[in-house]
Amino acid sequence: MDFLEQIRNLKDQFRTGSKFTLPDEFKNVVISGMGGSGIAGRIFQELYHGKPTVVNEGYEIPEWVDASTLFIAISYSGNTEETISATTMAHSAGANIVKISSGGKLSKLPGLQVTVPGGVQPRSALGYLLSPLLNSFGMLSPVRDRVYRLIGSIDEDSSFLKSIASEIASNQLIPLILALPGFTSTGIRWKTQFNENAKLMAFSLNFPELDHNDIMAFEKSYMRERFFPIVIGDTTNEQINKRVRITSKLTGLRFSAVRPRGESLLEKVLYTIHCGDYLSYYTSLLRKLDPEDVGIIEKLKSELAT
Repeated sequence: MDFLEQIRNLKDQFRTGSKFTLPDEFKNVVISGMGGSGIAGRIFQELYHGKPTVVNEGYEIPEWVDASTLFIAISYSGNTEETISATTMAHSAGANIVKISSGGKLSKLPGLQVTVPGGVQPRSALGYLLSPLLNSFGMLSPVRDRVYRLIGSIDEDSSFLKSIASEIASNQLIPLILALPGFTSTGIRWKTQFNENAKLMAFSLNFPELDHNDIMAFEKSYMRERFFPIVIGDTTNEQINKRVRITSKLTGLRFSAVRPRGESLLEKVLYTIHCGDYLSYYTSLLRKLDPEDVGIIEKLKSELAT
């Protein structure tokens, strides 16, 4: 499966019914994962409001993890050393453990295993990794068909993203992603897709927080003309919309925008995420780079293992 096919496969990934049984009682949720696997946890955290939820990135776990914690470990390969370390610690702390992977060492650790299909890049497996979370908490089934159609609509026509990619690549610009409330994790996903697919530095900020600090850099930063600000998401909060307009006016920066489609926040988030997948892919092609190449990451892992 080439990389474009991996991108197009996303809508089918959300049709999978993978799920796990929730513990009878739990007080909090910790989701441990890194990179293309960990982003599933960030997206879920932003969408789910039933229990306190923390995304854990690294080798350690919070000291308060105990038998009342639902600890969800996500590693597409199953061999991410930080996630394996954190999961081992969570088991020692007595947490309820669920593991989501395509196999690997993680699948051999104690806990409930959810095995997803392998064979693609971790960042191209978002649907496989996120669906078990959404399914288990009852969030996906009401909108599954609409999600399939929305994501599919981008597969059918993504020409509006090619023009943005052309502006970034031809002018050697740095993507500056400005996320509206509810789309912070989406902004992080866009950033990491630009990093891995297009091999570009990118930055992800969010309203209204950026108006309390980053706005100063917008006005006076070195090479400010090299930044390409893109507002993603939508909101009914008129004060936020007013902030976007005033921030653009005061800084003299022209904001591009990618607006979501869909009825629920989940639909809008997944639609916008898929726009970022294509945008970073097209940017990589215009830069004559292989979007699938992660050679330096693999070298890093190899040297860490010695």
